Amino acid sequence: MTLRAEKVSKQRSLTQSERLQGELNAALFSWMPIPGVLVRARGHCTSIRTDVQMLTVVEAREEANRRRAALSWHVEQRLREEERARSLLLDPLSATASWFINNQDSPEQAVVITQHFQQLRDILSPKEEPESPETLVDQLLTTADDAVRERLVLLLGNAFSSFGREDLKVRLSSLTGG
Repeated sequence: MTLRAEKVSKQRSLTQSERLQGELNAALFSWMPIPGVLVRARGHCTSIRTDVQMLTVVEAREEANRRRAALSWHVEQRLREEERARSLLLDPLSATASWFINNQDSPEQAVVITQHFQQLRDILSPKEEPESPETLVDQLLTTADDAVRERLVLLLGNAFSSFGREDLKVRLSSLTGG
């Protein structure tokens, strides 16, 4: 009998005592054999007693968990909204379509709105800088592959030496720790 009651009560919190009582009655209602004796028994839960202090602590913990879950959901929702806004600001066609869905009674403003979204895109989109030999060399020098970096330093050092620029070779060695 106790084992059946324990299985059911482990699934419920102390704050769900009415529900627990109903589930205990359902679980204890059927006749079940008692191990070791030739007797069958069933039970009935008349009441559930809980320590008031323990109930207060459990309620506070459950409330904190609910608040944490709600805050987490709110933060995730905000991040999704920000990502959507970013994608709209960088795509004037989608932004205009989204605006137009809510403003179908003002189609004459669509051109002006599209122009505003295009201006926003131009201002907010990351500027693409053309690759230069300097950026390529910088990327190779900062690579995680030690062999690539050491080979590049050696080649550049030899090139600087062949052009009589030992000063650049020294500066390169000081920058790379070599």
